[in-house]
Amino acid sequence: MGQRLIIVCRGKHMICSLLIHLIKFSQLYSFLKRNYITFTMKRKISLLLFIIPLLFINCSTINYSDIVVQNDEHRAYLYGESHGIQVIMQKEIELWEDYYKNQNFRHLFLEVGYCDAQMLNLWMQTGNDVFLDVILDNFRKTVNNGDERAEQNRWFYNEIKSKCPQTIFHGTDVQHQWQTGEWYKNYLKSLGSENAEEYSLALESIKSCELYYVSKGETDEIFRENYMVSNFKREFDALPATTKIMGIYGAQHTCFDTKNFTDEIDNMATQLREYYLSKEGDIIFTQDISKLKNR
Repeated sequence: MGQRLIIVCRGKHMICSLLIHLIKFSQLYSFLKRNYITFTMKRKISLLLFIIPLLFINCSTINYSDIVVQNDEHRAYLYGESHGIQVIMQKEIELWEDYYKNQNFRHLFLEVGYCDAQMLNLWMQTGNDVFLDVILDNFRKTVNNGDERAEQNRWFYNEIKSKCPQTIFHGTDVQHQWQTGEWYKNYLKSLGSENAEEYSLALESIKSCELYYVSKGETDEIFRENYMVSNFKREFDALPATTKIMGIYGAQHTCFDTKNFTDEIDNMATQLREYYLSKEGDIIFTQDISKLKNR
């Protein structure tokens, strides 16, 4: 494992983090390209301009024991992660188990597509591993380190199923793996459910993949952030007025007063806070756990 530094940028109501694999920009670029991001020239320049000032900011991490469940007037508790980090996923399971068992939470919002979440719910309800296998098989084919990440996700979901069997998943992201969306759509067709709301939402979710991945190496980040906001509102507002939820998203989407990945619009949490302040008050809680270090 290479050296890793956590760079933290602080502002008013803001904590945003960036995981840096190696200090040299060329090595950082290679790391991100290999693991996460396809870069256009515009993104290369933007990343370079963003990284250089951050190299001079003090680094910090957060202790495992510092992340605790909340019990207050908020209704949505959003945790911002770095994807695919085992210790973070373990903490998320512990947080959800505590909310589930001690505060009767049942609704878990995730940075996955609508169709993924619906299939996870079918898997939870039926115990049929076919639903989970389809999700993970399509996931492993479309991300770097796919086999490792897929099995890591299998472990995560099985832990949730074992510890919190009445969990209801809500997917509010674009449908990154359109093949999973097609599978779910065909499943609904086999049940004769073409007129059901689930079918319409599945079609919309599949379409979101096309709208987000506009061309090879080019994505519409403004569309994605706004789509995540609208999907969150739809899922959250459909719940009874006193329902509390927990959400797990990348930290870029959950830190207040932060822009989206391309620095063009307010991120998801910032938009949601503004929206719900005028409706219900201060109901959104967020915590950045992307800097979590080992126990």
